[in-house]
Amino acid sequence: VEGIFKSYDENGNLILEGTYKNGKEHGPYKLFYKTGELKIQRNYKDGIEEGPYKLFYRSGKIQIEGQYNGGKEDGMFTMYYESGAVKAKELFKEGKQEGVYKAFYEDGKLMEERLYKAGQLIAIKKFDKEGKEIK
Repeated sequence: VEGIFKSYDENGNLILEGTYKNGKEHGPYKLFYKTGELKIQRNYKDGIEEGPYKLFYRSGKIQIEGQYNGGKEDGMFTMYYESGAVKAKELFKEGKQEGVYKAFYEDGKLMEERLYKAGQLIAIKKFDKEGKEIK
């Protein structure tokens, strides 16, 4: 397979669009909901996921955004509520969770905080909606 590739469901709806080079995914790659809305947008280099990654709600709003390097999560991944408020932030290094992960209530208050080192959970704190730590 070489060039632009498109795949359709049984009803003729576009469900996948990508670019191939030397038989491998290379360049932009998109997956669509059966109703036509963009679901996932990612990039490949020589068959390996590379660059920005976005997962969308059907409404078109971003659900998750992050970055891939060499096929592994790398850097900050941010998850959102459909309202657009930040749901969680998580840092990755070479595909492993690293540093502080924070989850938020939809009103922006901190719900949970975790500390990771090389993918291993070191500590966790949970908070109620008033901001008090749950022991």
